[in-house]
Amino acid sequence: MDYSNMTVQALRAEANQRNIGTGGQRAVASKAQLVTALTSGTWPASVPASDPAAALSAALLAMMPTPGIDEDAVRRIVREEIPAPPTIRIRVSGADPIEIARQHERFPLLLQTLAVGLNVLLVGPAGTGKTSAARAAAQALGLEFACLSVGPQTSKSDLLGFTDAGGTYRESLFVATYRDGGVFLLDEMDAGNAGVLTVLNAALSGDVMPTPAGMVKRSARFICVAGANTYGQGASRQYVGRNQLDAATLDRFAVLDWPVDEGLEAVMIGLPAPASGLDVGWGGTLDPAGWLARVRAVRASVEREQIRAVVSPRATLAGVALLGAGVGRFWVEEMVLWRGMASDARTRVEGGAK
Repeated sequence: MDYSNMTVQALRAEANQRNIGTGGQRAVASKAQLVTALTSGTWPASVPASDPAAALSAALLAMMPTPGIDEDAVRRIVREEIPAPPTIRIRVSGADPIEIARQHERFPLLLQTLAVGLNVLLVGPAGTGKTSAARAAAQALGLEFACLSVGPQTSKSDLLGFTDAGGTYRESLFVATYRDGGVFLLDEMDAGNAGVLTVLNAALSGDVMPTPAGMVKRSARFICVAGANTYGQGASRQYVGRNQLDAATLDRFAVLDWPVDEGLEAVMIGLPAPASGLDVGWGGTLDPAGWLARVRAVRASVEREQIRAVVSPRATLAGVALLGAGVGRFWVEEMVLWRGMASDARTRVEGGAK
């Protein structure tokens, strides 16, 4: 049976009929998780067992007639009655679960992207928690965290280290994290000089990095997160000190929009707030061949329309990794294909890629 074309509601009904998972599990599962469960015949261990809101949602849905059920409305009512907890429980790659403070609504996307080894550029207004999200992701992944705030005076030596007057190499925090592993945050990256930041290109795409002391091998547990207020295309009315960044540098990152999370804002001042219910699996799945065809179609359309954008083979590799980890096609395309492309340019590209 082809489950990919079924609605989430139909998938839950099918899972219920086949007695796969509990009501609470089915209520909180994404479409991709439901497809996986129905295909394998067993419930994925990665899907949480239950929570009060999910259990109540499942109970309410079970009591309602099937035609005309508005699942979003049911969940909205439940979230209003049961405020989201001030902490969340995280489990990654079979490790012991940990409790961390309530996070941004898109934190699950950030965590999943980092977990498959992709570098991430978080783009959003000031004060939306990009730095704290990167630190929390490192904690959830069991990695050390380090950061560097980038500005007009940031130099290559800030990234690569330098040799002092006595001939001693002074290692940078970036080099140490690159060698030993951890999550490294380049904060305010779009405030930096594009020429300086190109030194990242080899480091972020390869296994070694040149430094004044010689080549340094990259740890398999090194991941880079960058924070920015723009998409690296230059200054805006709000952020006049931002620079254009080299396309080759930007191509090393999956780009994740990071808007204001008003629920998190309320929790920060001690008020109860509902969880967003973000569907990480939004858009369904594509097999590698289907994703490759999509990337090539978008690339060809970008070239025909003469749009200033890069759609490289990195988009193919990153997309396959994310789709394989259960991230839905909608989010994958946003992060590795569109990456903040202007709406008029995107409309032209999408029209030519069909």
